[in-house]
Amino acid sequence: MKKTLPGYWLNFTLTFGLLIVLLSSSCTSREGTHETGTTPRPTNDFIIVPGQRVGPLAASAARENDLIQTFGAENIKKQPIYIAEGYEMPGYIIFPDTPSELEVVYDTTVAMDKPAFIRISRADTQWKTDQGITLGTTMAELQAINGKPFLFYGFGWDYGGAVTNWNDGAISSDLMITLDAGEGEFPDTLLGDQEISSDNPLLKDLPIRVVIMEVRL
Repeated sequence: MKKTLPGYWLNFTLTFGLLIVLLSSSCTSREGTHETGTTPRPTNDFIIVPGQRVGPLAASAARENDLIQTFGAENIKKQPIYIAEGYEMPGYIIFPDTPSELEVVYDTTVAMDKPAFIRISRADTQWKTDQGITLGTTMAELQAINGKPFLFYGFGWDYGGAVTNWNDGAISSDLMITLDAGEGEFPDTLLGDQEISSDNPLLKDLPIRVVIMEVRL
């Protein structure tokens, strides 16, 4: 003869089982959000992919609220950013005064829903591109990565050393580089508002290195 549980035992068993399921689900939910109830911030790998992302900051999400959500309000400082020739643009400093520092620059002539560019200028920076370019990369290394010579402005003025054309090489046009040759005397053919090719023989023995990276998203 088949035995059945009394009604009160059956109700107890079902209730107890439901309680276990609810507790298990609650624990899983807390673990998934690190017990904060918020979505965890994406991991920062300090890798730049020009036109796509700067670390965890994606091109599709670079407004003020996105900066706060990605890096934390405590790591963001709003202030004007110097550009050149006394000109400033509005922006934010991310991780100010650290090797992780970024300058996020906006153009006020368009809607501030996307930066004009993001600048990396600290010599001790942790940031590098997916091709390995960082501050301190030599011009010879840069040309090797690009796969062909490129053009840049002559030294000795506000836009000195700025790369103007990658000549359809392997480096993205969304990566803007400024080079510096250090202190010293240079011939007029390497100075001022003129384009110079990176394979110019006069550059061969100069300690030319990347000193600024600016990235478009």
